[in-house]
Amino acid sequence: MTDAHRRQHYLILAAWLALAAALLVLRLPPPFPLVLPSAAPLLPPPSGDYRDQQGGNSAAAVAGNAEIYRIPMSKARVYADVNELRPKEYWDYESLTVQWGDQDDYEVVRKVGRGKY
Repeated sequence: MTDAHRRQHYLILAAWLALAAALLVLRLPPPFPLVLPSAAPLLPPPSGDYRDQQGGNSAAAVAGNAEIYRIPMSKARVYADVNELRPKEYWDYESLTVQWGDQDDYEVVRKVGRGKY
């Protein structure tokens, strides 16, 4: 057998091994479960109560509508004030003087920064 034939046999063997490996990988399940985000509509739920066309409540209709209009709350909306531009005095912790006096009537006088009183 010449070197050209031997190379040709190795190429064919490599192609068959690659094909077998690809088929083996395609038949295996993924190493982690695929969790796709659910597409929630951006419409608010309809006003009023959920009633079917006959005028009574249908458990299937109520469950179906509750599933359709389930919109997750965005943390960006809850903490939107974090991104506001604040004056320099808001962040000035060093100049804040705490007056320790009679603590019976506790009230927040001034908020400094994020949560330091």
